[in-house]
Amino acid sequence: MLPRSLTILFLSLSLLCSKSALSQGLINGNLLVCSNSTGVYTVQGHHVYNVSWGITGGFINTGQGTTSINVGWNYVKNGKLTFSAIDSSTSATLYDTLNVSIDTTCVWPGDANHDHKVSYTDLLAIGEAYGKRHAPCLDTSTEWVGQPRCGWHDTIPLGIEMKNVDCNGDGVVDLNDTDAIIRNYSKTGTDKMASSWLCPPPQTGDPELRIYSGVSTDTIYPGHFLYTSVYFGTPFLTVNAAYGIAFSFNYDPEIFDGNMTQVDLSQQWITASCKDSIVFYKNFPDLGRIDFAFCRTDHNFNTGSGELVTLKMHVKDKVPMYKTISRFTLGEFQFVSIDGGLSGVVRTNDSAVVAGNVGIENAVNIDNNVSVYPDPATDLVQVNCTSGIHTIALYNELGSCLLQQKFSGNPTQERVILPASIHGIFILEISDRQGYVSRKKVMVQ
Repeated sequence: MLPRSLTILFLSLSLLCSKSALSQGLINGNLLVCSNSTGVYTVQGHHVYNVSWGITGGFINTGQGTTSINVGWNYVKNGKLTFSAIDSSTSATLYDTLNVSIDTTCVWPGDANHDHKVSYTDLLAIGEAYGKRHAPCLDTSTEWVGQPRCGWHDTIPLGIEMKNVDCNGDGVVDLNDTDAIIRNYSKTGTDKMASSWLCPPPQTGDPELRIYSGVSTDTIYPGHFLYTSVYFGTPFLTVNAAYGIAFSFNYDPEIFDGNMTQVDLSQQWITASCKDSIVFYKNFPDLGRIDFAFCRTDHNFNTGSGELVTLKMHVKDKVPMYKTISRFTLGEFQFVSIDGGLSGVVRTNDSAVVAGNVGIENAVNIDNNVSVYPDPATDLVQVNCTSGIHTIALYNELGSCLLQQKFSGNPTQERVILPASIHGIFILEISDRQGYVSRKKVMVQ
């Protein structure tokens, strides 16, 4: 028989053990997660009450006080969850701790350049890294969620980790990775540490990316078509070591029917002779924007200049009366040279005048009667009009009149001295004695 003192001690220890905190690996959920992601963590197989969760490195969205919580993880490297509750059957305190690793460099499939959005610029990263290989990651997909993938410990020249460029996680960078870009196009990530991947400011001597409607009239009429082109470089300033370029072309969806726009890429010169080149465009008719990307994949380059794209654009049958000028602009762009670096580019936009909405009731197309040269011009232009010249006016892209001249008689040729210190693209409006009007674009250097 035990002494009374030992019996009391034994009973006390028995009661203490029955009510102690027991850690049994209770919490179920991911041990490796992405920063700024959410996840569900549960405790199953126990009937409990007085449930309490604790967290570091994140926050509990919903479920506190229950056995299932939704957690949001912060932009940190380490997180931890704690769980405590009373077991309804034994009255024991259940307790568990789960340490979570938070990946701050997760892959979002399609965001190849890791700028936290999927766009035409991601195609340039594919072209830069094309053909590189690594052991494939497991359990990957192209679903638009952050994925903590295995690192390649290798980068493209701009410092982007290769695991981002391998969009589908199969261990090789090829055209299959573009499927993730197309699937997740225009989606944006939630990472707060977004980086920029932009070209440096242009400098004197940088090549020019230019919109120019030189193959068609500069006056557009409801129901008609307008041809406009995008050129890269000029015969006097060629593009050296061109590997890839991406840009957006913006137009006014109130003037043009984007669903009828026709795109011709047959003349683009950057990817010529490259077998598995990337040639891409995507039209957003409601936004008035077309995205383009041209990139080589052979780690070679082209040097040259010329047309990249020609657009056949249909003017709507009914154009709002307040629309007098249609402006074409180049949006975000990137130019990659053979060394993988981003180079500066001079952008030149363009415009066209909308006929019938500028207060001239008897506007008739006499473009075939009118020619203007030289183009580009410097200090003067020669205007020829077979039906006779009555007035000549010069407008900038905003519609402001910079010069206006009237002529007596019925001259068919006139020289126009351009205002000093102007450069860019301007509109020459020529009217004849019958009041018929032609509008021609002229570039002034």
